[in-house]
Amino acid sequence: MFKGELDSAIIKGRDLEDLYLLESGAKKHGAKKILIRHYGVENTGGLTNEELLNMGEVIKNGSVLLESFEKRNNGVRYAYEWDNNGVKLSLVVDDLNDGNKIFDFYSDRNITGARPTQKPPTKQNTILKEAQSQADLLKTSENLNETTQE
Repeated sequence: MFKGELDSAIIKGRDLEDLYLLESGAKKHGAKKILIRHYGVENTGGLTNEELLNMGEVIKNGSVLLESFEKRNNGVRYAYEWDNNGVKLSLVVDDLNDGNKIFDFYSDRNITGARPTQKPPTKQNTILKEAQSQADLLKTSENLNETTQE
């Protein structure tokens, strides 16, 4: 996909005002990450050749997921999602000070649990829950003491 001197590509739809830069990247972002982790329908978040070539369609036809917004040190990360013939395609964008860069692109194929760019669910804070239940017990015992004294 990236050969010779080319180290990035720009994706722009006819009706889009924003430019989205797809850098060659590394293992953790950009084109290399997408190709290593998601190229081939048998992979987690697998993508076909056609889907890779037409990733701009996700921006053009998809919608931004409100729950995907995540504040970063130098900008915001969010995701577009588009249902293409029963396959959900997601394109994750880092809106940084120096422009919009494509962070990840994947489908819902072979995904179980959290999606590739989602953080795994955090464990529930049991300490807080225990403290609240102890406070409730204390209130209940105080109420019982008040009623028995009357």
